Parts: sequence; structure tokens; C-alpha cells
Amino acid sequence: MVFVGALAVNNYSNYRTTKDIDLAIAGPLDEQKLVRLGYTKWSESKGTSWLSPRGIKVDFYTKDVGRIPVTWILDNAVQVKLGKKKEIKVICLEGLMLAKHRAGRTTDIADLRQLMTRRGRNIDWNLMAEIAEPLEIAELRKISKALAN
Repeated sequence: MVFVGALAVNNYSNYRTTKDIDLAIAGPLDEQKLVRLGYTKWSESKGTSWLSPRGIKVDFYTKDVGRIPVTWILDNAVQVKLGKKKEIKVICLEGLMLAKHRAGRTTDIADLRQLMTRRGRNIDWNLMAEIAEPLEIAELRKISKALAN
């Protein structure tokens, strides 16, 4: 399980709040297990969104995130410590930036701008080349050059 949304953005650039959780998971979604754990289907979704027992909306991605295969996301995830004992995994910087770039919604563009400003100098362009098209890489390089601190 890898965090891929705003919680992942906050790992790289702590700047915004969110009311939902986005997770990339291996394999198909086990809906029966989610129901046993107290989750309920989010009525406005196509089956990937659920409400946790605490009422938090959770989106599960099993195939891709922004046309980035979940297998690639899982293989390249970054381990993050929360406190002294807890660890989670988040999508790598390159995958997150490309997913935000591809999504293109207002919030995603703001996230990408924030990521580029704070972390644009840390991009592994070879890793990015594994998942991005040459035109996307050229666009992201231009944005990075303009914004990176």
C-alpha cells in the first residue's frame, strides 16, 4: 500500500490539508474485506472510493495512477517514518510529479508548482524517463528550471 495523493504531496512539501486518502494497492480490491472492516462504498464513485469507519473518503487505485502502473509505483515507493515506530510508503517524487502533471486539475497544478518549487532540483530524470513521454519530460524540465529553489 502506497499513499499517492495529498498525503504524499505533504511528504515532499508540507503545505496543504486534505479530506481524503488516495492509496495504490497491489492486486484487486477486496470489497468483502473492506465491508468487514467497517468501510462503506462511496455512493458517488465508480467503485474505487470508500468511506472508512471514521467517515474519511479513501480512493483505492489497483491498476494505475495517472497512467503510471501501480506495480511501478509500488516498486519505487519511498519509506517515510512517522514518529519513532510507524512507517508508511509514499509514491516517489518523480511519479507524484508526473501524476499531478497529467491530471491537470487546478489543485494538481498547484501541487505540482509547490513540488517543483521545493523539490525540483531533486528529480531523478532517469527514473522519470521510465514512465514519462519525452514531451512530458521536456515540459517538466522547463517547469523545474523556472521554479526550483
